[in-house]
Amino acid sequence: MNVDEYRKQYGERIERSTAASKTLGTPEARSSGDDSSVSAKIELLRDGNAGLQERSRALRELQAAAFTGPKFSPFQASFINVLRGIALKEEDPLRQSALEYLSAEGDPVARQVLTEGLTDPTKAAISEAKAVQLLAQDDHADAASIAKQVFARTSDPGAKEEAVRAMASDPTAVDLLTDIIKDQSLPDQLRSLGASSLRSVDPQAFQNEALRIIADDKESDALKTRYVVILDRMNGAGALGQDLSDTLEQLSSSTKDARLRKVLTKVLQRR
Repeated sequence: MNVDEYRKQYGERIERSTAASKTLGTPEARSSGDDSSVSAKIELLRDGNAGLQERSRALRELQAAAFTGPKFSPFQASFINVLRGIALKEEDPLRQSALEYLSAEGDPVARQVLTEGLTDPTKAAISEAKAVQLLAQDDHADAASIAKQVFARTSDPGAKEEAVRAMASDPTAVDLLTDIIKDQSLPDQLRSLGASSLRSVDPQAFQNEALRIIADDKESDALKTRYVVILDRMNGAGALGQDLSDTLEQLSSSTKDARLRKVLTKVLQRR
């Protein structure tokens, strides 16, 4: 089902959901607390003509109330329905906030809105970076596959970073992540994120690349420092063998970077 169909269904349900939410303030619908106040906040949030400040405050308070669990149960369906309506409105300033909450809940409407926006940028509800980040929170979304597409086409550094983070759950991304780590034309931050994701899906592949970088004179001292620390934590003292110890010894004697030398000294002292 696409977003247009969701919009149509939402429009058909809106009158029924509005009537239902109004009944939440009646004694029969109350579970505890000031239920009429909760209902009023939901109606305020629904009202696109209300002030943004007031609607934003209502949303924050409703999100906080949702953490009360059973006490908020009578209102949950109505709250989600209102958020779905906001997520489907292109001009609503609370659209990203609604998508953030719905994505954390694994909501199918949010998933569809985000997926369509990432596969067709003309339908994007929010920035690519934020959309990938939110989609990756949803266990039922195909975030890793979409992340590969985003990484290949986007020129936005933030979107590339989020795409690489999303690949941490995709075993089929090993080759791409390895290429990212090897590409010295990419920023160190992006390559480091690639390493983190590769470590999640294939620790041995990560270790191989980390060892290569540590021994490469053309690699930055900052990257070498990060990988020495990670490898040491992964393997423990002495676990990487004599070859690595020799490499670290050579690097310790040749590097001019004080931080890297300090890290190497600590690691070598434990071997």
